[in-house]
Amino acid sequence: EFKNVIYGLGPTIEYLKANAVSKLFITDNISFPGYKNIETGVIYLTQPEDGKNIERVDDLLNDMVEKAIEQGATVNFIDNPDTLSQYEHILASVRFKL
Repeated sequence: EFKNVIYGLGPTIEYLKANAVSKLFITDNISFPGYKNIETGVIYLTQPEDGKNIERVDDLLNDMVEKAIEQGATVNFIDNPDTLSQYEHILASVRFKL
């Protein structure tokens, strides 16, 4: 049983925002569209209500990897697309639950 593992784009973004990710596993050559605040760099899965300074981006992957590395997480790219398909192609080991 894994108590400190989360998966999916939405939860992973929230845990990255909270600096709670210790290991990140991502299917290689996949993209995650979303939104980004162009002033603060904060990323979102869906467009925030206020929409101020928000732009749609085709891929949040680089921002997510950068945020993970900034908090000391290791990032692992998985070659086989089937390995993480049941986890929406992204899985993270977290330091604590939100």
